[in-house]
Amino acid sequence: MSYLTVQTKTKGEYEGVKLWKRLTCNDLYNTSITRFSTAQASKSVDKSLKINTCYSQYQRMLSTLSQCEFSMGKTLLVYDMNLREMENYEKIYKDIEYDALAKVIQHHPDRHETLKQLEALGKELQNLSHIKENVEDKLELRRKQFHVLLSTIHELQQTLENDEKLSEAEESQETQMEAEAKQ
Repeated sequence: MSYLTVQTKTKGEYEGVKLWKRLTCNDLYNTSITRFSTAQASKSVDKSLKINTCYSQYQRMLSTLSQCEFSMGKTLLVYDMNLREMENYEKIYKDIEYDALAKVIQHHPDRHETLKQLEALGKELQNLSHIKENVEDKLELRRKQFHVLLSTIHELQQTLENDEKLSEAEESQETQMEAEAKQ
């Protein structure tokens, strides 16, 4: 009977409470006997038959009530078991989630190492930037030197060509002078 006062609303409880509200065990039996004895006082044979019928109905109702209580008790046990299972599944889910996050975290270096690597990469980037500037400066210097060299080569070619022309002009003058001297 203690199951009927539980606050959870299960199917078994509703059936038990409805039946319990309609009748109470003792009142049902006493009321049924009183009705039949006053209404049928003159018929003693019918009276014992009706009392037996009433008693058997009373027993069936007690049996039904007992089945309802059993069903409700079973439902409450299943409900409690389901609550425990939900708590267990939630704990397992949190553990799995924690393990997955821990694996992901383990694949990455810690903050201190990452900061060291970033600092080293920053220094290497600065060093490479200086090297690039030096190489660009050297390349610019080499371009200028190459331009000067090409200009000098061009001037030398011009000078050589001028010298050849002068040599040819001198030779032709000498040949003309020699030809004039022979005449």
